[in-house]
Amino acid sequence: MLKSIEPIEIMIETEPGCNFKCDFCFNKESFAKKGRTNKKLSIDTIKNIINESARLGIKIIRFTGGEPLFRENIFDLLKYARQQGLEIRLNTNASLFNEEMAVKLFGLIDNVLIPIESWDKKREESITGYKYSLSKKIKAIKLLSKIKVPRIRVGTVATKENIKNFDKLANLILKLPIHEWEVYRPMNVKNREQDLQKSDIEKLVKKIIAVKKKTKKRVLIANAIPFCAIDQPEKLSAVCAGALYEDGHSRLVVDPRGFIKPHYFIDKKLGAPTEIIKAWQNPWLKKIRSLKYLPAKCQACQYLETCRGGSRYLAKKINGSFFAPDPLFTK
Repeated sequence: MLKSIEPIEIMIETEPGCNFKCDFCFNKESFAKKGRTNKKLSIDTIKNIINESARLGIKIIRFTGGEPLFRENIFDLLKYARQQGLEIRLNTNASLFNEEMAVKLFGLIDNVLIPIESWDKKREESITGYKYSLSKKIKAIKLLSKIKVPRIRVGTVATKENIKNFDKLANLILKLPIHEWEVYRPMNVKNREQDLQKSDIEKLVKKIIAVKKKTKKRVLIANAIPFCAIDQPEKLSAVCAGALYEDGHSRLVVDPRGFIKPHYFIDKKLGAPTEIIKAWQNPWLKKIRSLKYLPAKCQACQYLETCRGGSRYLAKKINGSFFAPDPLFTK
């Protein structure tokens, strides 16, 4: 189990607004269920979150949204976090990125994540609802490389269509000046049939393993899937980060409402914005991290510490309880 007395990262949804309209947006599962009408966190509130994180020895602050670059004082916040000696991560759709912004960001971010959802520019525009979105993302990645951001990452939702066309995605993304390509199990499924199935996972794992043999860049499934979802769990273990970074196991999120919650899409308030330790020690979250509710097969599994039984969010959404088995769990 995680031994630290506090999370390793605080993710701040600094801006509720976004100019994209992605169907699988995490925000639609939490604060943006009824639209993006929320007030944004005040600059003082965000600075207080940064101060408390630094005081507790938490090393990483992530600025996300919505689209965090919408925020008029985002550079002031980045500079403030830098002054506190924190590692700064930024999630952005890159639509606002240009040469002037690249200059402003120089030396202010350590790690940036940009989503790319298709190899085809028209399909990317259809998914995001934003014209020229793919070309803007590619340009932003090149600018970020030019200003020598230490780690540039691309994230892609592993829809069935993207699994089918994985080689086309790889041919585009891995030629870009990035360090890591993250692939995500879809989280906004409405029922078991819409979740990835065993055959989908097997195809995805096979394709990632093949791609990893051709590149030095890191390629992985970055979110929770039970390793027993396929017949050879060791193969899934080799390409999947597991659930350690999901569901409040190692990180917490502060959303525009001022909720501290376990993850982007788990709409459960654990405390007020700066109540990091109170949230971390919440009995419900401690139970999640305990893993004691998982089936006996999980308890005896060599991959328990990484897999952690898969997604608590999808366990709730599909099977009715955060403490139920992940829908892809295989007995």
